Amino acid sequence: MLFKPYDPESKGVLERANQFLEPAFPPGRIFASPEDFNDQLGQWLPKANARLVRRIGARPSDLLTAD
Repeated sequence: MLFKPYDPESKGVLERANQFLEPAFPPGRIFASPEDFNDQLGQWLPKANARLVRRIGARPSDLLTAD
């Protein structure tokens, strides 16, 4: 993602996403290559997008069509 310089609101959105992704996805996983990482992430994302996010009051997967 590219954000405008000095845009703290956008940076906060990205930081919150990273705070969820970093501890939730990689721990305990072994990646043979960047392609393997992408494959595993692609398999994991539907599970992550099905979780209820308090801040937005919905599941990300439910909001994909609206986006």
